[in-house]
Amino acid sequence: MIQNSGEYLILFYTELRPYPSPSSNGEIRVLINGEEIARTGKRGFSGSDYYPLMGFKVIYLDSGINNLKIDFRRIYGNYPINIRNIRVTVRKISNFFYEEDEFETESSSSSYTTKLKYEFNIGISDTYIVLSYGELQAGNGSFRIARFVRTLVNNYDPGSEMIKYHITRYSYVPYFFVKDFYLSEGLNSIEIQYRVDPSGSVKLRRARILLIKKRDFLYLYSSTDETETRTLSTSFETKVSLNVYLTEQKDFVLVTHSYLGSKRISSWNISHRVEARILVDGQEISRIRVRPYYNYASSIFEYFPYSFPITLSLSSGAHVIEIQWRTLHSSYYAYIKNARIYLLEINKIGAVSYGELVSSYFDTGEYGETRYEKIFFDSFVPSGSGIKFQLAGSNDGVNFKWFGPDGTDTTYYTFSGQDISDSLYGKRYIRYKVILESQGISPELYELKILCFKDYYINEPEGSDLNPGKRNFPFLTLFLPYQKLFL
Repeated sequence: MIQNSGEYLILFYTELRPYPSPSSNGEIRVLINGEEIARTGKRGFSGSDYYPLMGFKVIYLDSGINNLKIDFRRIYGNYPINIRNIRVTVRKISNFFYEEDEFETESSSSSYTTKLKYEFNIGISDTYIVLSYGELQAGNGSFRIARFVRTLVNNYDPGSEMIKYHITRYSYVPYFFVKDFYLSEGLNSIEIQYRVDPSGSVKLRRARILLIKKRDFLYLYSSTDETETRTLSTSFETKVSLNVYLTEQKDFVLVTHSYLGSKRISSWNISHRVEARILVDGQEISRIRVRPYYNYASSIFEYFPYSFPITLSLSSGAHVIEIQWRTLHSSYYAYIKNARIYLLEINKIGAVSYGELVSSYFDTGEYGETRYEKIFFDSFVPSGSGIKFQLAGSNDGVNFKWFGPDGTDTTYYTFSGQDISDSLYGKRYIRYKVILESQGISPELYELKILCFKDYYINEPEGSDLNPGKRNFPFLTLFLPYQKLFL
């Protein structure tokens, strides 16, 4: 629930894994109050690669209930796709500049064409966080053609260029850039440009530029390493780290940025998988695995963007945030550059007092009748706040009905170890809804799982009898323990 209507910054992140087959293609999209604000897709090739969708939008939200939805689908093929690590941040902001061009345009020029240019006057010199976003798609020509997008700040490229091969005409690739700048008083400009090389065309849509004044946050911590570094190590190495010491618990917006590349040691235009991850105090909170392309003939790297925007709560004491990377094959270099970490202390004005999350569904298996027994969760609920759940079941993965502990949709599960309603018996698919309410300090959800069993049909001469049995793993984890959900 939004307390005060106004302009809000929506930051979103999730990871998509299509089935490892060229005939598999999946898409993710983000909607706010029914309006699609982002979409990306990926074609499967081989291996268990996870590709990120990350971005932002500034949008006006009315006070009261608003709805944000992340959904995904299989575009073609008969293979499943997976989605994980969904992160959404909604913050009321002020002292910002924002411009967007949501329409799709196409260019066949090998020279940079401006998609969106934003000129603005600053009365007093200040430090700004600059964010830009766009969605890139192939136009005419081979998917092996290089396509480029970049952000210029006062006609200067601050290490923003993204180069992409293997873009199809069916899916969009996200472009996300973030960096801090000291901007002088007077006229300034930010622009997003794109081009194709050597032929064909490229499309760009949903171009967005956002500048947030440093003083809109209480404090800014940052650490950057713009240099290009390569490794042949199959063990993770740290590219950049940020150390902070806090005297009390505080809430932050964490935004990271990096570009990943790969190249074989020998002279082939081939590459291998690169993994990168984000650690907070040694705990992994995000990991992607991608295969950036390298064209030896033209010496052009495909640099894959990896940005990670989330809300983060840190306790008092010392903390360290790291961006790490590695190669998955010792004959292929893994490259990383333009690595940046920004930790922005949140101004509490405009805090959210109510939030509701509806999960994707979980498949308990085709055979047998699923018997759901108990719900367990690990959470922090301060005085004046609350957290509660409902569960919904379905046999077709489409039509779900919500139930509380008494078998109706008007009650909620409110304590760990509570018995699950018999109304869900026999439902193959299950999903959860969690509601968080706060009058000051946000409640936090760390883990959610349910205890369930399988009752199997055993064929006998007289017919079929239903016999109780157990799943191999009776605890079905619905909310992973390395994540955290809060307002």
